[in-house]
Amino acid sequence: MSPTALGTTVGRIKKTLYSDLQKYVATPSAEDELFLATGGMDLSEDGAKFEETKYFIPTSRRRCNCTTIIAVVSSVLAAILLFTVAALLDHSHPSINYVPAITDNVQVGGWPLVEAGDNVIVDCGGTPTEAKDRGCVWDLMSFSWTHPACYNKNESETFLTEYGPWKWYENVDNKPGAEVLDEDDLPYMSMVWTQEHYHIAHCTYILKLLHLAAMSGHLVTDEGIGMFHTDHCVKVFLRPRTSCL
Repeated sequence: MSPTALGTTVGRIKKTLYSDLQKYVATPSAEDELFLATGGMDLSEDGAKFEETKYFIPTSRRRCNCTTIIAVVSSVLAAILLFTVAALLDHSHPSINYVPAITDNVQVGGWPLVEAGDNVIVDCGGTPTEAKDRGCVWDLMSFSWTHPACYNKNESETFLTEYGPWKWYENVDNKPGAEVLDEDDLPYMSMVWTQEHYHIAHCTYILKLLHLAAMSGHLVTDEGIGMFHTDHCVKVFLRPRTSCL
């Protein structure tokens, strides 16, 4: 075959390959790279040397878009993760303003005595009638008429169920008299006698309400706020005796 004929043949082969390549690129599913090699044949016009020829179809636009979306989503998720970790670390070590328990009149290591309860928000009046008119309820565990804002119905009923009932006695010349058979009469009696076990339960109930209030900021009765009542309960725990209310 003459050089001219060979060149013509090579040109036709190149034209055919180029036409096939164009058809491949034009297909809707052209998402994979196409690799074509001449098997070491020289397809140049002069046939002077042999070389390997490779054709690569550029990555499709869909793949580029997917790559961009993945990068953006990954960045957003990473930012959210960092903010979440930072927030958790911040809440796990809250700042606390400590007030030293030292005053001019207290030695080092002592706590200043603070009597609270002067700021009365609601009250139940001075008689059972006034208490009921103001919507107050009788809390046997507190042994007092209690405003709903200070009444913990669940705790009161829990104590009554788990630790009651108790016996009650009328007051006769500052001594226990006849037994009070109906607890509904207790809210209207100025003074009664009861078992020591109730007195212990009463003190424990008030101290628990104080604990709950300290954690939640809830209102409590003035009985619980006064230090004198806590001192009284300390003696009830450590020096038990027959009690009157």
